Amino acid sequence: MSDVSVPAPVRPAMRRRPRVALRPLLIPLGVTASALFVSLLIIAATGYSMSATASAFVDGAFGDSQAMAATAKTMIPYTLIALAWIVASSGRQLNLGLEGQILVGGLGAALVGMSFPSLPGGLHLALAVVAGAVAGALYAGLPALLYLRRDVSVLLSSFLLNFVALLLVAWLIRGPLQDKTAPSLLQSKPVVVDAMWPILGSSGLTWDVALIPVGIVVLIFIQRWTSIGFRLRLIEGNEDAARFSGIATRKIGMCALLASGAIAGVVGSSLILHSLAGTVSDGFSSQYGYLGIAVALLARNSPLGCLFAGLLFAALEQGGSLVETRIGVPSTITTVTQGLVIVLVAGSTWLLLRQSGHLRLGRRLRPEGRVDGPI
Repeated sequence: MSDVSVPAPVRPAMRRRPRVALRPLLIPLGVTASALFVSLLIIAATGYSMSATASAFVDGAFGDSQAMAATAKTMIPYTLIALAWIVASSGRQLNLGLEGQILVGGLGAALVGMSFPSLPGGLHLALAVVAGAVAGALYAGLPALLYLRRDVSVLLSSFLLNFVALLLVAWLIRGPLQDKTAPSLLQSKPVVVDAMWPILGSSGLTWDVALIPVGIVVLIFIQRWTSIGFRLRLIEGNEDAARFSGIATRKIGMCALLASGAIAGVVGSSLILHSLAGTVSDGFSSQYGYLGIAVALLARNSPLGCLFAGLLFAALEQGGSLVETRIGVPSTITTVTQGLVIVLVAGSTWLLLRQSGHLRLGRRLRPEGRVDGPI
């Protein structure tokens, strides 16, 4: 009786369903459309025309070259702060101190920009930007040091340091840095013109808009094609596994926090060095340190997605101002829309975790699959 070999059955290759593959793209689009639709319903309920409001919104954000330049200029802090959040979260650090790091970075850039008036323009600008990045990184180093030495929560310490930075700015512009020629304005002395970002064309847009594509490309390159990017991906995916494999997770996490603060410092320098006055004033950060986190969440921590999410938030800000002027709709509707985006993003993330099995709602499974009850 001869042996007959029977070939093993070939299992079909696992294919990712198109609906699952498109889910990361469809969810942000659905969140954005839902938030805009609900906002338009609120506007209609208060007696305003939805079509006229939508037209004013589009004109305010993209109506002409001046509007598009203003939208692109507003994109800079939104997008870069989103990238800063992604860098910190890649190291498993929740950097809620981005607002304070913007303020301190702006102060550092302003101090250098006010000094050394004899320096060439390009060198002076570069030094001011570097000073902003260094100042932001050093300020982010405070919660990193507290975490390493005293195991203080980075989330809590970084958030509380925002108020310290806010008070520091308030004291400096009323004291050592105050512009004595206009004491009633409560602002610092202006930055030297050579240290300001040059204007791109005649629209008023400045060259710091190039920081957006540069930041996105650099971050994607680091994430995908460098060893530090591999370590960050491993830490973000499973910190315990990364630690057991010999990766210094605490050290890399703190380095990610410092890099995040440096990016926030660059944002602070940009807000000072591309402004018309070139001065430091109360609250010049304009809450970008908080809103930029919402941009990153909407982009689902994708550097490229931050470009489109930042464009959305910038368009909401610029279009909302014209809607208030032309139609009379309160500008707070922009804040409502941004809040709806944040709530819907949080809800969609919760649903994704629930469906993927990472969220058990306080219940655990026995080995045979039966629910064992609350933890």
